[in-house]
Amino acid sequence: MRACVIFNPAARGDKARRGRRFLETLGSVALLRPTTGPGSARALTREALEAGETLVIAAGGDGTVYEVLNGMADVPGGFARAVLGVLPMGTANVFARELGMPKDLARAWQALAQGKERTIDGCRARFRDSEGREVTAHFAIVAGAGLDARAVECVDLRWKRRVGKLAYVVAALKALVAFRDEVRSDLGGPFRGRVLLAGNGRRYAGDLAVFEDGSLESGQLHLRGVETVSLGILARCLASFVSGRWLLNDRMRSATATRVRWEGEGRVPLQLDGEWVGYLPAELEILPGSLRVLGPGEVGK
Repeated sequence: MRACVIFNPAARGDKARRGRRFLETLGSVALLRPTTGPGSARALTREALEAGETLVIAAGGDGTVYEVLNGMADVPGGFARAVLGVLPMGTANVFARELGMPKDLARAWQALAQGKERTIDGCRARFRDSEGREVTAHFAIVAGAGLDARAVECVDLRWKRRVGKLAYVVAALKALVAFRDEVRSDLGGPFRGRVLLAGNGRRYAGDLAVFEDGSLESGQLHLRGVETVSLGILARCLASFVSGRWLLNDRMRSATATRVRWEGEGRVPLQLDGEWVGYLPAELEILPGSLRVLGPGEVGK
């Protein structure tokens, strides 16, 4: 298996150091391409496809996957020309878990080397960037607006390195106190509230089955909305992270759609695959069967 592996050499922490040491063992079977800053993984992916590479592996978290995915989209016919693989080296690794990738890097590489190519759904969003310009981006697994995206915007990266996913709960508490974002959409009827989510698979923030009816091959966006957020709800979020079981289904509105529009009052933030990208209004759509991926077993299990 020949692959172009795109990774962040500046990532900190013991996990990142172990990851770099493992990648160093792949020099004879992989083309290693280190990133140099935000947007670099996207540019490296574009260059790899233009040079004729047909397998690109995002070695990192969901943010790395997001950049690699958009680098593929930058090349005409990029999704048809290349297959996407993932080595889970991030915090939540939602997309990797949805694909059934092992957490151990050696086992994950073996799963890629012996895995099967599959076709899954991709997602696309149109929204406003920080300058108010309309932009288009692709995402793999989840989108969020309102308090969810504020938490992404407010997360302290130092805390994230120390406590992982729990840093987002702390950031959500800060956002709850500081912001009163309202989001609007159609969830089987008019919806106004604090949080909107759209999932391509089942998982959110790791292994939490927020979209219990989700699938990477359903041809649908799985939508969730939360009308009000309180300290009690944040406490249940924390309990969900600790237990690994999502405990808030009774507080969420649910629907499915192939296309949806999100709106908000003022500058309401939007996140895609855990990355803050811009502001509402946004239009999200599913792209059935648009993405070729390499992974073990049956996707989404």
